Amino acid sequence: MVTRVFNLILATGMSLLALSVAMDASSRSWDAEAILYAIIAPCWLAAAIGLFFKSRLAWCGSLLGAGTMACSSVAIIGWSIILAPTAQDPSEGIGYAMIMGVFGAAMSLPVIIGLVRLRKHLRCEKVLDS
Repeated sequence: MVTRVFNLILATGMSLLALSVAMDASSRSWDAEAILYAIIAPCWLAAAIGLFFKSRLAWCGSLLGAGTMACSSVAIIGWSIILAPTAQDPSEGIGYAMIMGVFGAAMSLPVIIGLVRLRKHLRCEKVLDS
């Protein structure tokens, strides 16, 4: 139950973040990353809600959303490590990006581990050939 609730909280946060980026689209050009988050975040939220009904498809959607968050967090950490030597001022955002990357990875990895453990408790409807 804790995994489902934490998954729902993370999915809601990411959906609100994707919504705020989409609302600010007039000042920002759409790139592939923004489009990816705008598509995956609402699907992750729907899957997080569906996970309370013990659906295997909702489990796949939640794993996709948490995996996307983990991969993007690791990419942000790598990006900030590469750009750190070229930063002229610590307030340029490199340190903040590193903190957010570590925070995102620390939040998404327990959800991924919890979802993998939750997999065997989900309903799997099998179609029998007659």
